[in-house]
Amino acid sequence: MHRYIQIRQPKTKQHTTSIKKKLLVRKSNKIPVVIRSRNRCEFLDVTLRSMISTGIYPDLIIDDVSDDKLTKQYLFTDQKMHMRVRWPTDAEWIQYVGKLNNTWHTKGIRYSHKVVQPTNRKGVLGGVFWCLTYAFNKFNADAVILIESDVLFCYKWYDTLIQEYNITPDAGIVAGFVCQSGFIPNVLILVTRDLYNKRCMSFNREYDINKTDGDRALRRMCKNVGLTVKCTDKSVCQHIGFISSCHMRARKKDRAISKSLIDSLCFNA
Repeated sequence: MHRYIQIRQPKTKQHTTSIKKKLLVRKSNKIPVVIRSRNRCEFLDVTLRSMISTGIYPDLIIDDVSDDKLTKQYLFTDQKMHMRVRWPTDAEWIQYVGKLNNTWHTKGIRYSHKVVQPTNRKGVLGGVFWCLTYAFNKFNADAVILIESDVLFCYKWYDTLIQEYNITPDAGIVAGFVCQSGFIPNVLILVTRDLYNKRCMSFNREYDINKTDGDRALRRMCKNVGLTVKCTDKSVCQHIGFISSCHMRARKKDRAISKSLIDSLCFNA
């Protein structure tokens, strides 16, 4: 079983907004961290708690126009909330993920995290490209880290990913999560501006919201422009979203979980 290590959260500065609310002001990460999300605020809350417990805050959360009432409350208010998820209890989950609380209390993130939405829903494939396009236009950075909203992080995930990027000059993508089968999903990836610049038109296209396989599309782009898809030696996070019906099929193919992590998972309950 994984033991969750408790990490003291870094201190933050505060300022007052025009409506007398306090919004956390933090120093941006050298390589910006963007979380991509839609509905399932329970998973997003767990992801944020885990990330913050490693000392890293996301620079941006991009929500693909959630229509779930609880998720909207979580994203756009600071109200107190009660979360409930029935986590798996099978041996593989306990061994490689651990035991998470099925119920917990939290509050909305309106004044603690920056959340943006596209004007209309983008879907899986289009959502990946829209998020990266938005991030590269917003941040003056050579790369962007894009993360799905259903992961637990290892303590040194950020530094490990950046280190791998720094030693791979021809990188298009650096993946921080590899499934047991060797499949590389877009769970946690660093995408370089070099790839974005070389395939800018593809990133800026409109895609059918029902299209998936954003992970394969990005890898094909890298191959077509001669850039490298690099992976960290071991996964820097664990995927926890495969309890949904679609991910259960992936789990049967060993495409949902990593069995080789760089260190312990972090979670601040």
